[in-house]
Amino acid sequence: MELKQLMADFCQDYGIDLIEPNEEGIVTLAINQDSVRLHLQEHKGYLVLFTQIGILPEDITVSQLKQILGANYFWLGTKGFTISLSSENDMLIASRQDAMEVVHYEGFAAMIEAAVEVVEHWRKVMADGFKSVESQAPQPDATTMMV
Repeated sequence: MELKQLMADFCQDYGIDLIEPNEEGIVTLAINQDSVRLHLQEHKGYLVLFTQIGILPEDITVSQLKQILGANYFWLGTKGFTISLSSENDMLIASRQDAMEVVHYEGFAAMIEAAVEVVEHWRKVMADGFKSVESQAPQPDATTMMV
């Protein structure tokens, strides 16, 4: 399914005006009174979805950066998105890409919902000084523990 058709279906289902891609082929979708802006693009057979979370504080510690990387490694609070950093402006970014051939409408709508949840989650994590990441450390279960 093409991005244009996915967006047409999404806009119709949510009762919003059709959002067309810009000259670069990027669709920008503003959600929650414009507090979350999702950017979607079809690129070389992939659907690329990315969004800004927030600018990292200047006093961020190595430990906090490691927590972000650890969350990526164990998919904690990422819902399949990759959390990364824009070197231009220290902006924390959530992004993912999926092959267009496997993207169907229900999955597309779920990706948009997941993106909003990821942004809101990581904004809370940043606001609380990254304390909530520490509490998400993966706990071994009986099947993964070595005896």
